[in-house]
Amino acid sequence: MNHNDFINAHPVLIVYPAGLGGEHIAHTLSICCEQFEDIYTWVNENMNQYHSICALRYMDLVEDITKFENGIETRYKGDFVSTKKRIIVKDHPSNKSIEFYKRYLPDITIIYIDLSFPKRDSIDYFADLAVKKLSVKIDCPITVEFIDSTISTTLSKKQQQFMIDETKKFDWVWRHELYELLSNLLESDNHKNPVSSTTHHSSIIKNKNIGLKHNSDISVLKEEHKQSLINTYITFLPKYKRTFKNLHVVDSDNLDKDSTIFWQKIKKIVPKLDTDKAIGITNRWIENNNKLGQPNE
Repeated sequence: MNHNDFINAHPVLIVYPAGLGGEHIAHTLSICCEQFEDIYTWVNENMNQYHSICALRYMDLVEDITKFENGIETRYKGDFVSTKKRIIVKDHPSNKSIEFYKRYLPDITIIYIDLSFPKRDSIDYFADLAVKKLSVKIDCPITVEFIDSTISTTLSKKQQQFMIDETKKFDWVWRHELYELLSNLLESDNHKNPVSSTTHHSSIIKNKNIGLKHNSDISVLKEEHKQSLINTYITFLPKYKRTFKNLHVVDSDNLDKDSTIFWQKIKKIVPKLDTDKAIGITNRWIENNNKLGQPNE
């Protein structure tokens, strides 16, 4: 796969804050519209959590976006180049995401999933749902094998050791806290002028702000995620609107009860979508979401 292959695939990018169901939405769209290649997806049924592998990575986890190839997901299992089908990719709102897609796929169709602020009920619901799904306990210290299988396969040995050393401070941490540590670790590097592993590790040690932060209090996690949703809305949605001409904002407020309105809005963007099929799949997903207990239950 190369850059031109992605341009010719006429991709749709799903941009969504963590916890709003972006992986489920991307998967459902791919199997409810014959234009698209099905996204390889597996589901953790205990958490009702979808894990989908698209052809491009989450850009915040890419250390160097000055080369398009670095954004390609090595775990991708599809073959859109041969099948000539369109593809769906996904990302969280970030400056790296904006920079990558502006540079390489500026005309991409973007479906930006967010909440219609300031609807407090929606913020409360999705912050609570995010904590239920994303707060997975990980015993410390972690290992190289765990990093390679769960966190990232592209870290240097010194970057791996830094993450391991950080986890030695705690008996356990939440999995999403490790992803936050990884994102901060990569952000600390000057990706426009890549440095050696030794220099990079030195910069990590000097930057105390990127150390592993852990909070075991569920109520605090919920409040933090509420604020994160608000900050993401205020910070990134205007940036995407200014940068991309083919941007469509679709609110997910109703995805706590029924998905009919949501998928009707998506159909205006993807006219060949089988809305009845999508609504049925997502309504079952909503039902299962509403049965979930708290992480410590």
